[in-house]
Amino acid sequence: MYPEPGEVLHFSEDPTIDRFVPHIASTARQTEPYVWAVDRDRAPDYWFPRACPRAMAWVTADTTSLGFSGIRLRAAQPRT
Repeated sequence: MYPEPGEVLHFSEDPTIDRFVPHIASTARQTEPYVWAVDRDRAPDYWFPRACPRAMAWVTADTTSLGFSGIRLRAAQPRT
């Protein structure tokens, strides 16, 4: 699931959430309420359950050939 350009998404493992209300998390460093959301580039980071081990690596226009070979993705293309 990708948001459209200019949109953000909120991913949650809690199926009972009907409405996202900004709040101050117990671990927050800021004092203003917010709802955590992600944009298109970070959406894939949240496609899997929190307890599922994962490592993310993105090939970009700045990725060197050495960095690319370290990622070892067969059909990877630079992200735009």
